[in-house]
Amino acid sequence: MKLEGRDPVAVFIGEHTACIQLQLTLEGHGIRTDLETLFAGDYGVGGRVYVSRADLQRAAPLVEDFKRGWKAPP
Repeated sequence: MKLEGRDPVAVFIGEHTACIQLQLTLEGHGIRTDLETLFAGDYGVGGRVYVSRADLQRAAPLVEDFKRGWKAPP
């Protein structure tokens, strides 16, 4: 985990594609993230996005905007 020792906090749990998109959004704003992939059998179907507790206040509005506007690809 990249955020090990930085008091990581899960800010989003969802579909793997959504997690990757959110991770890219947060990192684009200079917020370090980590992604834990959740598996069903051999396939990554979901995940959790983490930020450090120190970045939580900056990340929260970006996560909320993402949750309101994200649409799964067709």
